[in-house]
Amino acid sequence: MNNHKLWDNGRLIVTENGRYLQHANGTPFFWLGDTAWLLLKRTTREQALTYLLDRKIKGYNVIQIMLVHDLNSENAYGRLPFRDLDLDYPDAEQSAAFTSYWSYADEVIGMAEREGLYVALVPVWGSVVEHYSTNAGTAERYGEWVGNRYKDRPNVIWMNGGDIRGSDNMDVWLNMGRAIRKAAPDHLMTFHPYGRTQSSTWFHSEDWLDFNMFQSGHRSYEQMDEDNPDTLVGEDN
Repeated sequence: MNNHKLWDNGRLIVTENGRYLQHANGTPFFWLGDTAWLLLKRTTREQALTYLLDRKIKGYNVIQIMLVHDLNSENAYGRLPFRDLDLDYPDAEQSAAFTSYWSYADEVIGMAEREGLYVALVPVWGSVVEHYSTNAGTAERYGEWVGNRYKDRPNVIWMNGGDIRGSDNMDVWLNMGRAIRKAAPDHLMTFHPYGRTQSSTWFHSEDWLDFNMFQSGHRSYEQMDEDNPDTLVGEDN
């Protein structure tokens, strides 16, 4: 059996010309991702493994996941991500009696690692920041905590933001990105923007942003920004 994992080629980096992703040994990396935003929230262990094995068989190499979708919504095991709906108090305690929210997240990320899959993790979805008045200080502390929790995982990629414009609560995204980068300097990081926007508009020069991300949105081919038609989709390379 071939137990070779993609990260055996070294950590993921951006090429010198800024156009591609590759491993540290020069092996090219093509991101073939599947979005399973609510994998940690809606699945049991058995369901998560079934999904990951299916995506592995189909040839995917990145699974895009929200670590936190909502502060007041339980996962399949009845656990919330934070105590008192506060990002400063992660529910990470584990016991024989129950599986904490974060220990389950650890398990699923570990499953993906064993199957040779990267996980692109959104630390906290944009709507959480909007609806729960998250401030820059809390974002920095949470970013440091979550970055340290997963810094030694070889299969982690970070996606700051979460379907939100970078100009909305910008200090939160800046502090979170910087804190994660400080805690986990060997992981790639990007920013997941709102539909029909791109991360370069706000964060192109930030040290924590390794590569830009564009979201086409959920509309039709007829969608058009008549005021700025040339910036909907970037040219190939």
